[in-house]
Amino acid sequence: MSRLSETQTGKAWISQFDTGDQPDAARLLDALRLMDDADVSNAIRGLLQQLCEERIGPRRRIALYAEREISKRYAFDVVSRTKHGVKRIRAVGSVVPAVKPRRGQTRVGSEGPMAFIVSQAVETWPKSYVNHPGPDRFRGRRPIGAIAIVTDFIGSGTRVSDMLTKFWNVPSVRSWRSRGWIDFFVVAAAGTANGVARVGAHRAEPVVRVAEIVPTLAGGGSARPRWRAIAERYGPPDEPLGYGNTAALVAFSYRMPNNAPAIIRRSFGAWKSLFQGSAPQELWPLFGADQKRRLTEAAAELGLEIAGDLHSGEARVALFLASIQGRFRPGSEVALAEMSGLSVPDVLQLYRSALKQGLLSDQGRLTDAGHKALAASEREMPRRAVVPTETAPYYPKRLRVPRRDI
Repeated sequence: MSRLSETQTGKAWISQFDTGDQPDAARLLDALRLMDDADVSNAIRGLLQQLCEERIGPRRRIALYAEREISKRYAFDVVSRTKHGVKRIRAVGSVVPAVKPRRGQTRVGSEGPMAFIVSQAVETWPKSYVNHPGPDRFRGRRPIGAIAIVTDFIGSGTRVSDMLTKFWNVPSVRSWRSRGWIDFFVVAAAGTANGVARVGAHRAEPVVRVAEIVPTLAGGGSARPRWRAIAERYGPPDEPLGYGNTAALVAFSYRMPNNAPAIIRRSFGAWKSLFQGSAPQELWPLFGADQKRRLTEAAAELGLEIAGDLHSGEARVALFLASIQGRFRPGSEVALAEMSGLSVPDVLQLYRSALKQGLLSDQGRLTDAGHKALAASEREMPRRAVVPTETAPYYPKRLRVPRRDI
């Protein structure tokens, strides 16, 4: 079973719609990007490995922090000191709690799995990464040269931006940044194009590394307006498209982000969500196993019908060449990932491979070889059957006299 709409869980959710809206509801459900904990972990570990390989020099070490809500103004503990009549705020402490529920709550959100991934990364690359260090560790003999926030998903970008602001509020951190002693990074398994752009525009100037760019109801495609219409018509009056009107079409096996359309993730009145908490066991095989379907559907959106005998590597090359629309432009990898369904690292790897194979010129334009490769990857249209006709031409020898009504 390859489609979410074909499961019992999916059918029960679709049955809540009027009969005329059920086909669109089924297509909306099947458009969800499904990621399990292994997808998230592998994506983040791949990005962290790439990052540590790029960092060189004495300040190559990076402080990793799981993304979470911070209720205080500052990300670090601070003390106030007065010297010569001037009040100064200094960050102190050797460790920052990896997981800390807000006051009056006991629930731990996605920061729990992210904290575990961080601890694994530190064990794998101990010379490059430090697990939730406090500011005192930045001043130690082995200096830390970067702060990286690790998260599974960037939806609207609000939470990650808020956490960056908490770091930026610390005068010591701003001082380190202004002197060029530290850099900021955000590492995410998935994100929306708008959310990634918002985080990247933060005044801390972080470098955002994201693996998967998930589709939204604001994206291209002829069906998106209809999906948005039913999401707004059947959804609750408050944020029918999810937090920040993000309308992200993504679901994780362990949670549904609050940026997804409300009709999918929320139960309200008589309406039942697709699932609450973690996905039911029936849906587990679908998570992390929809890559082939995604490539096929993305190709259809681009007007490309990939030949059935192509293996997955060739199909990915064809999809990449079709999505660049004649030319690859530096910095367009996020938009191309959203359009093609490929991950951002895949887009960059395919770009480098296309240059090496001569499919793209040094300026990023499709070469003759690139055009031939793209044409060869498309499915040939079946030839129409030839209907036999009379070989000898026919000419009438007599004409009938027209009838007249008497």
